[in-house]
Amino acid sequence: MGILSPIMPHVTMIKVSKLSTVEEDGRHNYAIAGGVLFYKDNEATLLAEAVESQEEIDLERALTAKERAEQRLSASGADVDFKRALIALSKAINRIGLKE
Repeated sequence: MGILSPIMPHVTMIKVSKLSTVEEDGRHNYAIAGGVLFYKDNEATLLAEAVESQEEIDLERALTAKERAEQRLSASGADVDFKRALIALSKAINRIGLKE
């Protein structure tokens, strides 16, 4: 989602995704683990479950998380929380994509 001003105030849900900001020192990229975006008076406020800058992402940790989520999804049994595993996989893929 891109925001160009001026725009009417709004609130929207944010999925697991990438966030890019343009600041005085250049463009910055972040991995967002879902949340809510509020936009009013040319100011955006993001309430997110987790935010990691591109520099903060540990690629090995993200690859391990992806592998673990894939293993949970391929397992059978009532004790596997598939929705949680899908969310974990989505977050890991997002982080890997931003870091690579």
